[in-house]
Amino acid sequence: MTRIQASALLGVALAIALCGPLLPTRGVAQEATPAADCPATTPEENKALVDRWFAALSGGTSDDVAELAASDIVYHDPSPREEAQSGGTEDWASDREQDYPDLQVNVEQVIAEGDMVASYQRYTGTQQGDVEDELGVPATGLATEWVSMGMFRIECGKIAEIWAVADDLGRLQRLGVITDDELQSSAPLATPSA
Repeated sequence: MTRIQASALLGVALAIALCGPLLPTRGVAQEATPAADCPATTPEENKALVDRWFAALSGGTSDDVAELAASDIVYHDPSPREEAQSGGTEDWASDREQDYPDLQVNVEQVIAEGDMVASYQRYTGTQQGDVEDELGVPATGLATEWVSMGMFRIECGKIAEIWAVADDLGRLQRLGVITDDELQSSAPLATPSA
């Protein structure tokens, strides 16, 4: 596996992974959920839930993050080659906590309509863990920042689905994992050469 391919896999994992080509259909809050045993939420409450998600990523525990997600949450990958994944929020949050123990997320924009919330956020942290090592990203000890955009679908007061796109290439460049020379020398993957 090349470093570029490993970086692409990393992007999949981090972007959870937070707008790609698999955007959800537009709906009304709680439209598809049963009325019994399911609290209805307003767009303002849904925005507050997403804000709490990022606050938990910033200073909470993996349990705090998992508490905000449905047990069968679906993470949609922006790559058409990757399948959506479900569940595992606590493990995912624990990995982030290990890789970036001082992670801070500042939500700069948030918009809600019905059961959907869109957000734009800036992450800062020091990459110290080796969780990403198997993907070719060793622990660097370097501080970095990156941005992402996410779409969240809320159901029964929990985050039920996430679509995400993150600036993983920029993050990996700032960490020194991918150099400008490597980018210049790599063959294009998306555009066939003549």
